[in-house]
Amino acid sequence: MKKSLCLSLLAVLLTAECALAQNSIYRYKTNNRNATESVDAAVYNPAGLVWLQDGVHVEIGNQFGYGTKEIYDGLTGTTYEATGGSSFDPTAIIIYKKGNWAANFAFGASSSSGGKMENGSPMITMGGYGVAMGMAAGVNQTLTSDPVGLPHSLVDPFTENLYGPAGGSLEEGALDVGFLANVAFLASKWLSFSLGAKYMVRTDDYLRGNVMVATSSEAISDFEASLLADGSLSQEEVDAIIGGIPVVDGDVARVDASYDDNNYWVFSVGANVRPSEGWLVAQTLYFGPSYTAYLRLNDFYMIDPSLQAGLEELLDMAFEDGAPDDREVVPQYRLGVAWHVSDRWRLEADLHVDFEHITDSDEPNEFAWGVGAEYQLSGRVNWGLGFKYQPVSRDQEKMSDTDFRNDMLWLASGADIDVTDRLKGVVTIELGFATSEYDYYLEDGTTLLKSYRDNLNKSATLGLVYYF
Repeated sequence: MKKSLCLSLLAVLLTAECALAQNSIYRYKTNNRNATESVDAAVYNPAGLVWLQDGVHVEIGNQFGYGTKEIYDGLTGTTYEATGGSSFDPTAIIIYKKGNWAANFAFGASSSSGGKMENGSPMITMGGYGVAMGMAAGVNQTLTSDPVGLPHSLVDPFTENLYGPAGGSLEEGALDVGFLANVAFLASKWLSFSLGAKYMVRTDDYLRGNVMVATSSEAISDFEASLLADGSLSQEEVDAIIGGIPVVDGDVARVDASYDDNNYWVFSVGANVRPSEGWLVAQTLYFGPSYTAYLRLNDFYMIDPSLQAGLEELLDMAFEDGAPDDREVVPQYRLGVAWHVSDRWRLEADLHVDFEHITDSDEPNEFAWGVGAEYQLSGRVNWGLGFKYQPVSRDQEKMSDTDFRNDMLWLASGADIDVTDRLKGVVTIELGFATSEYDYYLEDGTTLLKSYRDNLNKSATLGLVYYF
């Protein structure tokens, strides 16, 4: 079955981590927050909640993001563009800290979608070829069988060029609403622990697309001329044959689907260690049970139902109400190290590991690493800067738009500003640059099959933090 949309090509255009679907307005301050000791510990370092001041802390904010990806199809010489973006990904965090204990509740929404390929995709084109070949085979059989009974020497060249893909579109995405709670305990001045749980409600998880095929008028004209040149048929008979050939110029397949029973849990365990004054080592493991979503067809259309099986095989999904879609919450390990160099300087480093392939040694897991720094510019302004390198590797097993390789360098910067002694304003920005372009070749090693390239990705956050 088709994998979760959060693992698909379109969703990865954005920087939102779909498996967790929760962010803080501090995220892009350095983009290295695994060892944070600020309010965003509720999201990135739950065991770090114990390092906050006693009292109630509240954060509210919003994230923005936009990116594009280009896919070059070597078989057709066509370049397709995927676009993704979101302007409303709100988050709200409330934390209570008292003595050795701390707890938080957070709410967040992440569209993690807006993924669109309005001019089609290699997958859509291949679907068009498949449908065109099926339609042409049906016409061929009709014309060469009784009562028409035309010779294959006339019909075969005609039906080979009768239909062809004429584009299409693909759009998929999900709107996630997350509810997060953590509890942290300071076991000693150098050690803390945390437990957490998140419940994700996927209020909309959808797939919309269409495959278009067009009839070649030139092929029909040439076929008509060939029939007349043969001399065995009258003009009336030729007109009857030509008039019986199906003509299409538009949708031959269309789907508008969503998913039911698509909510899931994510749990976390974490630990912070202070090996010496000024140092902090933070670790958090996220995991959750696998679950099954079920397809709901809002609209489905096939010009020839007998071609449905081939299209389902190409797209790796069944177009049937209630079809199960087994999904997995990928375990993720986060390691963060922070060093307070001085009263003004703080350095930090992150490591992320997504355990996509725990038992399959031939498949790589996904990982990312980065470093950042924060500097106290003045009594009211703290500025941050950081980068993260994210090499992603997925082997391509078949003609699918969701298999790709994508190495990205993320540059982040931001500041929090003390508006008053209790109120902070936070603004951050991140830019993502592709460091490489990946090509896939046929088995001969020289024929280019596909090429994937990321364009500039842009994200930002705005928000407020208040301490009671």
